Amino acid sequence: MSPAKAIENLRIEVARLMLEDSRHSIDVIAREVGFGTRDRMRRAFVRKFGQAPLELRRDARAISGLGAASGGTEEIAVQSL
Repeated sequence: MSPAKAIENLRIEVARLMLEDSRHSIDVIAREVGFGTRDRMRRAFVRKFGQAPLELRRDARAISGLGAASGGTEEIAVQSL
């Protein structure tokens, strides 16, 4: 695996956790983890998971029973990768 691919995989994993556990917007998460734009993050998610970040967030919340309205309020501090 190339260094660039390893970094992208780390970004995807941190973004996935943030999508599941925070109420940050997808734009904010994309910037925080180093994708820069929501579109770049979306393309990476579709390649890795076969679904967009918003779909992954909805699925995770449906499974956990949180729903969109009552998502977690904790914030995750992330340094740019």
